[in-house]
Amino acid sequence: MHILIVTDQHPDTIGGAQVSIRVQQTFLERAGHRVTIVAPRLLNPGTAKTTTPGVIELPAMPITRDKSYGASWPGRASVLRVLARLESLPPVTLVHVQGDFWGALIGYQLARRLNVRAVNTMHNNLDAGTRAVTPFAPAVFWALRAVRRCVLGRPRWPGRDAATARHPKPRGGWAYLAQLAADSNAVVAPSRHFAGDLERAGVPGPFAIIATGVHDDLIDEVKAEGFSRGPGVRVLWCGRMSPEKRLTEMLEAFSMFVAAGGRAHLVVVGAGLQYDQAVRFVREHSLGDLVTFTGALSHAQTLAEIYRADVLVQTSRGFETQGMTPYEAALLGTPTIFCDANIASAVDVAPAWIEPSGSAPELAAVLTTAVAEIAAGAPGATRVPELLTEGMRQSSRTEEMLELYRAVCEGV
Repeated sequence: MHILIVTDQHPDTIGGAQVSIRVQQTFLERAGHRVTIVAPRLLNPGTAKTTTPGVIELPAMPITRDKSYGASWPGRASVLRVLARLESLPPVTLVHVQGDFWGALIGYQLARRLNVRAVNTMHNNLDAGTRAVTPFAPAVFWALRAVRRCVLGRPRWPGRDAATARHPKPRGGWAYLAQLAADSNAVVAPSRHFAGDLERAGVPGPFAIIATGVHDDLIDEVKAEGFSRGPGVRVLWCGRMSPEKRLTEMLEAFSMFVAAGGRAHLVVVGAGLQYDQAVRFVREHSLGDLVTFTGALSHAQTLAEIYRADVLVQTSRGFETQGMTPYEAALLGTPTIFCDANIASAVDVAPAWIEPSGSAPELAAVLTTAVAEIAAGAPGATRVPELLTEGMRQSSRTEEMLELYRAVCEGV
């Protein structure tokens, strides 16, 4: 098969969806298939930590100050550009939409022009994410639906009238996702809890639940390197520095933990709009000796940091559709403090700690408990056993996706 993946951001930019796409490409190609990716071009190549092959880049305009991310206009010129590049490649078997904005609109146009079926993986809790970053979310949702209709016309709802009647009318960002789902031949949710969110919000299913696995080789390479654990407990936070990821709450909780006499070192991996704010918070609270900011790292470097950590803290709440870092941590033996019970339930390993309320004081209390247990335990006693992580590697997930591709192509 020749799978055409169309997405919102270049796979060499930072983000969970980008990591997911790269690992899917690698293992689909190992299974003997061809994967071509369509994405906005890299506007700031200096920020890239990887080099992904087989990418058709589209003209793009920056949407962040540092030009890390760009947007491509989902018009005729973009579609024709991709079609011209595809002429020299084997025929496309299927389009896999793995974006919510311009990537989705371009992807569906390409599926229609190529006369092939489309699969849509919904990586993004668009409703919660948009509301977290702007007070004008309703206007954004209206604009998204308007642009989608201009580009793709009325939603097709193929064979979904009965299913739609059984569900509530989707609203907000969910209404836009429902319209995207209507144009697809199959919808993939990366977790059972997000499939439930989609269904309860009125997005028409059914949904194929296929979680992204973790890159087998990178896990093995990181674990083979080994390292000597230093004294003290090493706490890790990693992700995109934006409000929905709740880095501010992490820093507030860590400050409370230290003020109450707790001792640990916090490593913060990532970059984003809240970077300067986070650095300022650490300086103002005199935490400079206890907090290290690494900036953006490659995926391999991030995995190494996870492996070296004694505990990962996952702070986002009600936003993640899967939450890759706790899966990566589990495979590397690193336990997690969860702030989202849905992700804790999906990962389902021990040891683990769950912060139930979403408050910084509660997180500080859970952090105190976890650090004390880790410090008091024998070496390795608070690591996640390998036996509990079977099935989390991408090698075990690729065949699930291929089965879905075959069923879609056969019209099942």
